[in-house]
Amino acid sequence: MKYVTERLYFAAMFLRTKILLIAIIFSALIVDASTHKKTKKTPSIPLLEAGAFGFVAHVPDYPASSEGRLRFLALPAIIYRGKILRSDRQKGTRLKLFQNENIQLDLSASASFPSASEENKIRKNMPPLDWLIELGPRIVLPLKESWLGWYGEFRLPLRGAISLHLKRHSYRGFRLAPNFFAWKKLSTYQLKIFLKISFNFIDRKYAAFFYQVDTPYITEKRNFYSAKPGYLGNQFAVLAQKKMNQVNFFGGIEFQSYKNARKVGFKNINID
Repeated sequence: MKYVTERLYFAAMFLRTKILLIAIIFSALIVDASTHKKTKKTPSIPLLEAGAFGFVAHVPDYPASSEGRLRFLALPAIIYRGKILRSDRQKGTRLKLFQNENIQLDLSASASFPSASEENKIRKNMPPLDWLIELGPRIVLPLKESWLGWYGEFRLPLRGAISLHLKRHSYRGFRLAPNFFAWKKLSTYQLKIFLKISFNFIDRKYAAFFYQVDTPYITEKRNFYSAKPGYLGNQFAVLAQKKMNQVNFFGGIEFQSYKNARKVGFKNINID
């Protein structure tokens, strides 16, 4: 007997190579238009930068999905280096609540693309997955010393999730995602390298958003399933940033392992 989870996991592991290659080929970029006039005497970093952000990559329909889409996103890009509110390329957008040499507490956010269930074989005829916006506190513990030019920090974000649509919105539980983030600057090549490894723990409501199968959606190949909380999986990412004049190019690869998804979703759904 085969389970959907097995197919989800193994297919995702093999397809991930293609997903990452596409992300590397297309990359993403930010065009910065600095609002600060730099001079030879004052090469300070500007408070505000504005520009445009473009993103193209192949993204799974949901965590552990064997199916995905080529996603396009173009948005205005704002980099703001305020004392309390900050938005930059390295740590994203966050609201500083407390900071000293040893610890930082802030509010941070993340988002996930929506997914039309009719385009996914496993979720066909189930409710669509709306935009998922996550917001919550994050503890940051920076490493005091560098190692071979590498700097790093431990991050512990706990974010509540809300799904959004034009006509509806719902609370979808929370996700705890401890991670380690490291970076190194190669000045000779105007290049920055970033490494990140993260682990994901979710509650039942969060798991239900992706994996719950209620009675109306039972089919011959899809049994009833009540989602469970627990450890979902982990990710490892390698990213690079290359600056050319006023344009920043980004590219990278991300390896995702959702072997433990069988414990929180699609545990007993027959695919055959």
